[in-house]
Amino acid sequence: MLPKGYRRIYRDVMTDTVDPAAVTAMVHSAIPALGRLGLEVLALSPGSVDLKMPLEPNKNHIGTMYAGALMSLAEVPGGLLPLAMPELAVVPIVTHIEVEFLHPARTDATLAASIPADELRALAGRAHAEGKAEFTLETAAVDDQGTPLLRCRGTYQLRPAK
Repeated sequence: MLPKGYRRIYRDVMTDTVDPAAVTAMVHSAIPALGRLGLEVLALSPGSVDLKMPLEPNKNHIGTMYAGALMSLAEVPGGLLPLAMPELAVVPIVTHIEVEFLHPARTDATLAASIPADELRALAGRAHAEGKAEFTLETAAVDDQGTPLLRCRGTYQLRPAK
């Protein structure tokens, strides 16, 4: 069985045509801190996710985006990508994150991440057979002009949903 926060994404959100606003609302419900940061899911499909973190309400004391908001933007894809494929019946967990901040964010930040759907299926199969499966995801966020803001390397585990 899936945790409460994820059951809704499977039942109400993940249909043949994914409504990004509905997925965003689910993410905000499951992880309220992401709602306070204003994280927005722009697109989600098997193996692919596009996200946006707004500059407002995340400005810090020097007028740039708070580093924690940028780091959250970089961490979320490793959790959302497996959930875009409900048939996998897995729960994603982040176990390690390395972030390199490259440039201050003075605009909204966006990030696109992907993992081939076949790779996710293989990972889920291993998780169901062995109890867990680990994967690494490298992401990069950019500003409105395409300037790289950060690079992230995250390690995640998939575990069978109970």
